[in-house]
Amino acid sequence: MAMDTDTGSEAVNRPICVIPGCNIKTFGKAVHTLAKLGEELYFEPIRVGLSLRTVNPSRSAYACFTFYSNYFTLFDLRPEGAQSFHCKFPVKTFLTIFKSLPWLEKMAEIMKIGVELDSNRLIVVLHCKHGIIKSFSLPYQDCESLQAFYNKDMCPNAITSPPKFFTDGLSNFQHSADEITLSVTSELLTLSNYTEDASDQSKVVHTELIYGADEFVDYRSVMNRTLPSV
Repeated sequence: MAMDTDTGSEAVNRPICVIPGCNIKTFGKAVHTLAKLGEELYFEPIRVGLSLRTVNPSRSAYACFTFYSNYFTLFDLRPEGAQSFHCKFPVKTFLTIFKSLPWLEKMAEIMKIGVELDSNRLIVVLHCKHGIIKSFSLPYQDCESLQAFYNKDMCPNAITSPPKFFTDGLSNFQHSADEITLSVTSELLTLSNYTEDASDQSKVVHTELIYGADEFVDYRSVMNRTLPSV
Protein backbone atom coordinates (compact mmCIF):
# COMPACT_ATOMS: atom_id res chain seq x y z
CA MET A 1 0.00 0.00 0.00
CA ALA A 2 1.36 3.44 -0.88
CA MET A 3 2.10 5.95 1.86
CA ASP A 4 1.53 9.61 1.01
CA THR A 5 2.97 12.35 3.18
CA ASP A 6 3.57 16.05 2.76
CA THR A 7 6.32 16.41 5.35
CA GLY A 8 9.66 17.95 4.59
CA SER A 9 11.64 14.77 5.20
CA GLU A 10 13.95 13.49 2.50
CA ALA A 11 13.13 9.83 1.79
CA VAL A 12 15.62 9.14 -1.04
CA ASN A 13 19.20 9.22 0.20
CA ARG A 14 20.63 7.88 -3.05
CA PRO A 15 18.13 8.08 -5.91
CA ILE A 16 18.53 5.82 -8.92
CA CYS A 17 16.87 8.46 -11.09
CA VAL A 18 15.67 12.05 -10.91
CA ILE A 19 12.96 13.37 -13.25
CA PRO A 20 12.73 17.13 -13.89
CA GLY A 21 9.33 18.79 -13.53
CA CYS A 22 8.89 19.29 -17.28
CA ASN A 23 9.03 15.50 -17.83
CA ILE A 24 6.90 14.26 -14.92
CA LYS A 25 3.58 14.57 -16.77
CA THR A 26 4.88 12.47 -19.70
CA PHE A 27 6.09 9.83 -17.25
CA GLY A 28 2.65 9.84 -15.61
CA LYS A 29 0.88 9.45 -18.95
CA ALA A 30 2.94 6.32 -19.62
CA VAL A 31 1.87 4.87 -16.26
CA HIS A 32 -1.81 5.65 -17.01
CA THR A 33 -1.49 3.88 -20.38
CA LEU A 34 0.10 0.77 -18.87
CA ALA A 35 -2.58 0.66 -16.15
CA LYS A 36 -5.23 0.26 -18.84
CA LEU A 37 -3.57 -2.95 -20.06
CA GLY A 38 -2.03 -4.83 -17.16
CA GLU A 39 -2.38 -5.37 -13.43
CA GLU A 40 1.34 -5.40 -12.59
CA LEU A 41 4.00 -2.85 -13.47
CA TYR A 42 7.54 -4.10 -14.14
CA PHE A 43 10.16 -1.51 -13.18
CA GLU A 44 13.45 -2.25 -14.93
CA PRO A 45 16.55 -0.03 -15.04
CA ILE A 46 18.50 -1.09 -18.14
CA ARG A 47 21.76 -0.01 -19.76
CA VAL A 48 20.23 2.83 -21.79
CA GLY A 49 17.59 4.03 -19.32
CA LEU A 50 14.49 2.92 -17.45
CA SER A 51 11.83 0.58 -18.84
CA LEU A 52 8.27 0.34 -17.55
CA ARG A 53 6.50 -2.78 -18.81
CA THR A 54 3.28 -4.69 -18.36
CA VAL A 55 1.36 -7.62 -19.80
CA ASN A 56 -2.37 -8.28 -19.67
CA PRO A 57 -3.73 -11.12 -17.47
CA SER A 58 -4.12 -13.51 -20.42
CA ARG A 59 -0.56 -12.65 -21.57
CA SER A 60 -1.81 -11.87 -25.07
CA ALA A 61 -0.81 -8.17 -25.06
CA TYR A 62 2.43 -6.53 -23.93
CA ALA A 63 3.47 -2.88 -23.65
CA CYS A 64 6.73 -1.17 -22.79
CA PHE A 65 7.87 2.43 -22.37
CA THR A 66 11.63 3.07 -22.26
CA PHE A 67 12.90 6.41 -20.96
CA TYR A 68 16.49 6.98 -22.04
CA SER A 69 19.09 8.26 -19.59
CA ASN A 70 19.04 11.80 -21.05
CA TYR A 71 15.36 12.01 -20.04
CA PHE A 72 16.54 12.26 -16.42
CA THR A 73 18.72 14.81 -14.66
CA LEU A 74 20.30 11.88 -12.81
CA PHE A 75 20.26 8.20 -13.72
CA ASP A 76 22.06 5.29 -12.04
CA LEU A 77 21.87 1.87 -13.67
CA ARG A 78 21.31 -0.05 -10.44
CA PRO A 79 20.80 0.63 -6.74
CA GLU A 80 23.86 0.63 -4.49
CA GLY A 81 24.72 -2.91 -3.41
CA ALA A 82 22.72 -4.63 -6.18
CA GLN A 83 24.28 -6.52 -9.09
CA SER A 84 21.08 -6.03 -11.08
CA PHE A 85 17.62 -4.81 -10.26
CA HIS A 86 14.19 -5.76 -11.62
CA CYS A 87 11.00 -5.46 -9.63
CA LYS A 88 7.25 -5.46 -10.03
CA PHE A 89 4.28 -4.17 -8.06
CA PRO A 90 0.54 -3.61 -8.60
CA VAL A 91 0.21 -0.86 -11.16
CA LYS A 92 -2.59 0.76 -9.16
CA THR A 93 -0.17 1.57 -6.33
CA PHE A 94 2.13 3.45 -8.72
CA LEU A 95 -0.87 5.09 -10.39
CA THR A 96 -1.72 6.72 -7.05
CA ILE A 97 1.25 9.05 -7.51
CA PHE A 98 -0.08 10.28 -10.87
CA LYS A 99 -3.79 10.43 -10.09
CA SER A 100 -3.91 14.17 -10.96
CA LEU A 101 -1.69 14.91 -13.95
CA PRO A 102 -2.84 18.58 -14.23
CA TRP A 103 -1.83 19.13 -10.59
CA LEU A 104 1.56 17.53 -11.16
CA GLU A 105 2.17 19.63 -14.26
CA LYS A 106 1.40 22.79 -12.30
CA MET A 107 3.02 22.00 -8.94
CA ALA A 108 5.73 19.32 -9.23
CA GLU A 109 9.28 20.59 -9.67
CA ILE A 110 11.27 17.36 -9.38
CA MET A 111 10.68 13.64 -8.78
CA LYS A 112 13.24 11.35 -7.15
CA ILE A 113 13.02 7.56 -7.27
CA GLY A 114 15.11 5.33 -5.04
CA VAL A 115 15.14 1.80 -3.67
CA GLU A 116 15.37 0.37 -0.15
CA LEU A 117 16.76 -3.09 -0.83
CA ASP A 118 16.53 -4.26 2.79
CA SER A 119 12.78 -3.65 3.01
CA ASN A 120 11.95 -4.24 -0.69
CA ARG A 121 10.43 -0.82 -1.15
CA LEU A 122 10.51 1.66 -4.01
CA ILE A 123 10.66 5.21 -2.66
CA VAL A 124 9.24 8.07 -4.74
CA VAL A 125 9.55 11.68 -3.55
CA LEU A 126 7.85 14.63 -5.24
CA HIS A 127 9.30 18.06 -4.55
CA CYS A 128 6.58 20.59 -5.26
CA LYS A 129 6.12 24.33 -5.13
CA HIS A 130 5.64 26.11 -1.78
CA GLY A 131 7.99 23.64 -0.10
CA ILE A 132 5.56 20.70 -0.32
CA ILE A 133 7.20 17.27 -0.36
CA LYS A 134 5.13 14.16 -1.05
CA SER A 135 6.67 10.77 -0.28
CA PHE A 136 5.45 7.36 -1.42
CA SER A 137 6.73 4.00 -0.21
CA LEU A 138 5.74 1.13 -2.53
CA PRO A 139 6.44 -2.52 -1.58
CA TYR A 140 7.74 -4.51 -4.52
CA GLN A 141 8.63 -8.08 -5.49
CA ASP A 142 11.87 -9.12 -7.13
CA CYS A 143 11.29 -10.60 -10.58
CA GLU A 144 12.90 -11.58 -13.83
CA SER A 145 12.93 -9.17 -16.74
CA LEU A 146 9.64 -9.12 -18.65
CA GLN A 147 10.23 -9.62 -22.37
CA ALA A 148 7.96 -10.31 -25.32
CA PHE A 149 9.39 -12.63 -27.97
CA TYR A 150 7.90 -12.28 -31.42
CA ASN A 151 8.94 -11.82 -35.01
CA LYS A 152 6.97 -9.25 -36.96
CA ASP A 153 8.29 -10.70 -40.22
CA MET A 154 6.34 -13.88 -39.47
CA CYS A 155 3.02 -12.00 -39.30
CA PRO A 156 1.26 -11.93 -42.69
CA ASN A 157 -1.23 -9.27 -41.56
CA ALA A 158 -0.26 -5.69 -40.75
CA ILE A 159 -2.33 -2.54 -40.25
CA THR A 160 -0.69 0.82 -39.60
CA SER A 161 -2.28 4.19 -38.89
CA PRO A 162 -1.60 7.33 -36.83
CA PRO A 163 -2.86 6.96 -33.21
CA LYS A 164 -5.44 9.71 -33.72
CA PHE A 165 -7.10 7.67 -36.46
CA PHE A 166 -8.35 4.99 -34.08
CA THR A 167 -8.85 7.43 -31.21
CA ASP A 168 -11.32 9.39 -33.31
CA GLY A 169 -13.04 6.17 -34.37
CA LEU A 170 -13.41 4.83 -30.83
CA SER A 171 -14.93 8.13 -29.67
CA ASN A 172 -18.07 7.18 -31.62
CA PHE A 173 -18.79 4.31 -29.24
CA GLN A 174 -20.50 4.61 -25.89
CA HIS A 175 -18.17 4.53 -22.89
CA SER A 176 -20.29 1.76 -21.39
CA ALA A 177 -19.40 -0.62 -24.24
CA ASP A 178 -17.58 -3.63 -22.77
CA GLU A 179 -16.09 -4.86 -26.03
CA ILE A 180 -15.55 -3.63 -29.58
CA THR A 181 -15.23 -6.15 -32.39
CA LEU A 182 -12.63 -5.62 -35.10
CA SER A 183 -13.33 -7.43 -38.39
CA VAL A 184 -10.72 -7.49 -41.15
CA THR A 185 -10.95 -8.48 -44.80
CA SER A 186 -8.54 -7.87 -47.66
CA GLU A 187 -10.26 -4.56 -48.49
CA LEU A 188 -12.18 -3.41 -45.41
CA LEU A 189 -11.76 -2.98 -41.65
CA THR A 190 -14.90 -2.81 -39.52
CA LEU A 191 -15.31 -1.72 -35.91
CA SER A 192 -18.60 -2.58 -34.21
CA ASN A 193 -19.83 -2.73 -30.63
CA TYR A 194 -20.37 -6.15 -29.10
CA THR A 195 -23.44 -6.75 -26.95
CA GLU A 196 -24.60 -9.79 -25.10
CA ASP A 197 -28.14 -11.03 -25.74
CA ALA A 198 -30.31 -8.19 -24.48
CA SER A 199 -33.90 -8.62 -23.40
CA ASP A 200 -34.92 -5.57 -25.43
CA GLN A 201 -32.79 -5.08 -28.52
CA SER A 202 -34.63 -1.85 -29.34
CA LYS A 203 -32.85 -0.21 -26.40
CA VAL A 204 -29.39 -1.27 -27.53
CA VAL A 205 -27.35 1.26 -29.50
CA HIS A 206 -25.53 -0.48 -32.34
CA THR A 207 -22.52 1.33 -33.82
CA GLU A 208 -20.48 0.23 -36.82
CA LEU A 209 -17.60 2.00 -38.57
CA ILE A 210 -16.22 0.78 -41.91
CA TYR A 211 -12.81 1.83 -43.23
CA GLY A 212 -11.34 1.15 -46.64
CA ALA A 213 -7.81 -0.21 -47.01
CA ASP A 214 -6.70 3.04 -48.69
CA GLU A 215 -7.41 5.00 -45.47
CA PHE A 216 -4.44 3.39 -43.69
CA VAL A 217 -0.72 4.08 -43.88
CA ASP A 218 -0.15 0.35 -44.38
CA TYR A 219 -2.83 -2.32 -44.85
CA ARG A 220 -1.93 -5.94 -45.49
CA SER A 221 -4.47 -8.65 -44.83
CA VAL A 222 -4.29 -12.12 -46.38
CA MET A 223 -7.18 -13.63 -44.43
CA ASN A 224 -10.55 -12.61 -43.02
CA ARG A 225 -10.51 -12.34 -39.23
CA THR A 226 -12.85 -11.16 -36.48
CA LEU A 227 -11.22 -10.12 -33.23
CA PRO A 228 -13.13 -9.09 -30.09
CA SER A 229 -11.31 -6.33 -28.19
CA VAL A 230 -11.84 -5.29 -24.60
